[in-house]
Amino acid sequence: DRVTGKGEAVDSPFGSSPRHQDINWKGLDFAEADFNGIMDIISDQGRQEAEAQKELFDSFDDHLPSAMEDQRQAQLKRFQSAPDIWRIEG
Repeated sequence: DRVTGKGEAVDSPFGSSPRHQDINWKGLDFAEADFNGIMDIISDQGRQEAEAQKELFDSFDDHLPSAMEDQRQAQLKRFQSAPDIWRIEG
């Protein structure tokens, strides 16, 4: 739905994230509380991961599309303003 402009998302340090109600759970028993728990983002760990990607990105020299580094930088910026633990329910 989001691709066609109908769905919603929550802004997270990783970018746009779906909410429990945005996913088709037909045939699955996955409670909203369980979903929200796995969506928690520990900012320090996420920031460390984004920083570690620099070494990988640098190994591609000029073959890496600049948009990938732009996205990595944007993610680091989102982590600067994120709480210690970001939770989908705010």
